Amino acid sequence: MDLTAFIGALSVLTTIGGAILGWYVKSVEKKNDQNADDIEKVRDQSVKETQELREELYKHRVHSAEHFSTKEDIKAMENNIIGHLRRVEDKLDRKQDKAGGNHREL
Repeated sequence: MDLTAFIGALSVLTTIGGAILGWYVKSVEKKNDQNADDIEKVRDQSVKETQELREELYKHRVHSAEHFSTKEDIKAMENNIIGHLRRVEDKLDRKQDKAGGNHREL
């Protein structure tokens, strides 16, 4: 094989290799563009869903604030009931003491 034929063959191989490499690079770029589009769609969907969750959470907080008592309210009511029960017990004890009955501890 003479030098001219070798250079010609090398030139053909280089051209074919360059074409294959160009095709490969182009297909990778196309796949990257598709992946970028997919990522953008997923991001947009997650932003939308996050906003919907925030709105639902806000509605739940408003509903809870309107329909449920706070711990402080429950504790105040409990203390109020206990106070009334103690007054009833004291009144019963006084009546029993006036009647002279046996006083028993519970």
